Amino acid sequence: MEFSSKVIKKITLVIALGILAVAAKDAPIEHPDCPLNGDPFNPVHLPYPNDCTKFYKCNGKIAHQMDCQPGLHWNNQAQYCDYPNNARCDPTAPQPNPGGGVIVGHPDCDPNEDPANPTHLPMPNDCTKFYKCDRGNAHPINCPNNLHWNAQKDYCDYPGLAKCDPSIALVKSAPEQHSGCQNPNEDPMNPTLLPFPGDCQKFYICNGGIAIEMDCPSGLHWDESQKRCNWPLSAGCRQ
Repeated sequence: MEFSSKVIKKITLVIALGILAVAAKDAPIEHPDCPLNGDPFNPVHLPYPNDCTKFYKCNGKIAHQMDCQPGLHWNNQAQYCDYPNNARCDPTAPQPNPGGGVIVGHPDCDPNEDPANPTHLPMPNDCTKFYKCDRGNAHPINCPNNLHWNAQKDYCDYPGLAKCDPSIALVKSAPEQHSGCQNPNEDPMNPTLLPFPGDCQKFYICNGGIAIEMDCPSGLHWDESQKRCNWPLSAGCRQ
């Protein structure tokens, strides 16, 4: 059974939200850069002064301090918590240098391209890495742990969806009937997500009335209340 691009994007977002979940801590403040009538479904996020591990989330004119998960920094350009070498918040953070390192004057990197929309290139013979173009040079970047570069979608993705390594199947088991997948015509942008009995590291996604078995990234558990993969202590899953 083939996934539509919309379903694939939804799965990727579910996994990413589990990795990049954040929590609020300090008291909210009034912030001049928070719009009074901002869209609550698309809130404004702002960098936190002098601390890359935090950021602000606006709710009206009020800014709520949010913490990135341990080891991540706020990437203000991408608007999410990211690995420090990608976030570029801390200039002292080391840049990844796998293989041969930076390729100066890569023929597929335009030195005059928009830095806010850089070209990404696959890393030959290594699905866990990719190149990011910057002023005509190709910089090697690592995907987050357990993800592969998806050249078609232009982001790091679940290995079975990235289709970089042909030895990895899309799913681990055949699609099956499931009582929770009732609607064969449900919205592919909002598919039904279900727990996997007896295994906290897996979940089901409904596709055309059929349940597809999926894996959470390594170290994460399925959080039924949040409908995403999450840190085990937060997920509260019991096998």
